[in-house]
Amino acid sequence: VYVYGQYSILVGSIHFAPAISSYLSTESFLPNRSLPRVLAIVFPQYHRDPINDKLWGEGFTDWDNLRAAPEMNRLGLKIPRPIDSQLGYYDYTNSSVRKRQGELAREYGIDGFVFHHYWFYDPEHPGPNLHAPLMKMLDDGYPNISFCFNWCQAPWVDTWLGKNPNTTRREKRRRRTVLQRQHFPDPSDESVKQHYQWLSRFFHHPNYIKVNGQPVFMVYWWLPDNVPILKELRRLAIQDGFPGLYLTIAMSHTHDELFVPGRDKGQDRNQFPTGLVNKTVAYPYPLKWMEKQVLQVPEWCHTKTTLPDRNRTDLITGILAAFDNTPRRTLEEAHLWSADEPELVAERFFKSLQAAIYYETCCFPPTTSDDRFILINSMNEWAEGMCLEPSDVFGYRFLESVRKAKTSVVSCGCAIEPTLSS
Repeated sequence: VYVYGQYSILVGSIHFAPAISSYLSTESFLPNRSLPRVLAIVFPQYHRDPINDKLWGEGFTDWDNLRAAPEMNRLGLKIPRPIDSQLGYYDYTNSSVRKRQGELAREYGIDGFVFHHYWFYDPEHPGPNLHAPLMKMLDDGYPNISFCFNWCQAPWVDTWLGKNPNTTRREKRRRRTVLQRQHFPDPSDESVKQHYQWLSRFFHHPNYIKVNGQPVFMVYWWLPDNVPILKELRRLAIQDGFPGLYLTIAMSHTHDELFVPGRDKGQDRNQFPTGLVNKTVAYPYPLKWMEKQVLQVPEWCHTKTTLPDRNRTDLITGILAAFDNTPRRTLEEAHLWSADEPELVAERFFKSLQAAIYYETCCFPPTTSDDRFILINSMNEWAEGMCLEPSDVFGYRFLESVRKAKTSVVSCGCAIEPTLSS
């Protein structure tokens, strides 16, 4: 038992008083070390948008899917809905909503947001989409938290079966309609420069996340066709006064050293052009082989007597909070990745996050490098049940798990025994 004033930490049961994190410092318990930055994906789509108006009807937002969803999924488990009195079914262009969201994140130990960024080179609808809240953030400063962008550069495809009034019978049978096309022009095209100029306003924002001065720019999918554009965006960033552009690309695989033993690692990462990608994200998709599993600290880390001469991987760990996309599917077709009692789902999330933080903080020689991240999916993807924000099913459990996982590593000075892999 560790005691700090009126607060106690029971290491064996991993129980922590709610306010403990504000009293702990890595300088006291982890000399010459720092925790990785824990980032949460944020979906900015909760506001009226002209393209959504055209595709789904006037005033449509993703809240409509959640409101229309049944109370329970096909297994009889409740579908999460918001309970925070200052958030609710919010309009994300509202300054007070974004302010509250940022306050919640900081209070519980989230170090920054990763906003989904939608930019299309489609001549019919070029430029940014679902960006109104981000533009307002430049004006009012909310949420006041570190942030970066994750460019979702793939075309928009209809996966909300039967809800698009323009879907033909044949398309319904195939269950796939392209709603917003994506093209990748020659990098010398003026549209690429316009894209960078739009991004530049955010890159220069004091809250924008950087690594060694380079703005972090995440890319949602590996698409070889957009490699020339990524190279050009990096060149333009250098021309804009930055030392470079810190590029990460998401892949559907588990972490090389934190994956569950005996399970599929997923996609091969050895396909990127040399020098293009700074790090790869083991993206937190609802992958079948990770269903109801937890990430585990490698055995070599736990049993070390001296720190091994071992290089870190170039991977960013991704962790999924939960997943139930019943609001976007029929009951029978919904993917119930995390289907279980709320306490068990939250405990698995906590253990995975604790293992990832411990690994980045404690398994290698001391460092305070700023290039270590953990990516959580997500802060507010309500129509897929991925939400750290308080809900009537999970309460504040996910947020509390973030604070608890960070506190456990800091307070115990890397002496805890997290779940291990052999």
